[in-house]
Amino acid sequence: MHSPYPTVLPTTTLIALQMSWTKLICILIASVFTQLTNGEIPPDSQCGKAKICWPAECPAEGCVGFLISWWNTDLDYLRFEMKMEIVPSGEHYIALGFSGNNQMPDSSIVMCRSDDNVQLGYTQGRTYAPGTDLYGIRNTSFADTNNITTCSFDRIKKPTKNEDTLRSLTDSFFLIRAWGAVTASFVFAQVVYLLTTKTTEESPLSHTLILS
Repeated sequence: MHSPYPTVLPTTTLIALQMSWTKLICILIASVFTQLTNGEIPPDSQCGKAKICWPAECPAEGCVGFLISWWNTDLDYLRFEMKMEIVPSGEHYIALGFSGNNQMPDSSIVMCRSDDNVQLGYTQGRTYAPGTDLYGIRNTSFADTNNITTCSFDRIKKPTKNEDTLRSLTDSFFLIRAWGAVTASFVFAQVVYLLTTKTTEESPLSHTLILS
């Protein structure tokens, strides 16, 4: 019988997390348009117990920059919670991507905006395309408190529709985080964000994502 909790296997620059139903590899993606604060996010005592967390462990004084956790809610859905430290300079978003590799193209995206609008979308090449419905996510929430932006949602594990744009969570995939600013014409205008990912040599590789 499988244990109800995962085994977390850290590496030097990415965290491989293995569960009985899936394997996740987490890659840090950082937007240059939003400045991190110097504060900390309170650690979650359930990390490594009832929840899987990225990072797997945080100092007692708190996590710096971000904390993402997820856990089973039922047989069909996972509950995700993103907490990111940002200094809002107007409307902004945080997002979580599900990719088949460590690249942004062809990723399934859950985008949480500060106007309380949660979008489900997909990246076509370097362009983000909002979805036409919210099939696959439920129970969404968004909050800004003391420069900590929090977004929570349930994500379906194995979709039975929109399979081309809604990645199954029963397969191996990369988990990507991103954040940035939202303009008044965000949904329609072409806004370019420069995203960087850390390699094993700590040298950044640049990826450009066009939000349209």
